[in-house]
Amino acid sequence: TKVFLVKIKFSSFEQILVDERTNEISISTNELPIKGRANKVIIKIMSRYFNIKPANVKIVRGISARTKIIQIS
Repeated sequence: TKVFLVKIKFSSFEQILVDERTNEISISTNELPIKGRANKVIIKIMSRYFNIKPANVKIVRGISARTKIIQIS
């Protein structure tokens, strides 16, 4: 199990930048933060990057914030 501090940016393209030393991740997404759609895309991006199932990615804190704590198991 790993915990990451994730900072979200909204832009016209999807991108993920990971700093393994500090456990910080910066994610850019083109999905708007309406009705949790951006959170679903963030979980999908992280599961693709770490090559795990989306069910193993959990937002621990910051559901409605741009800075989130996300746990990967």
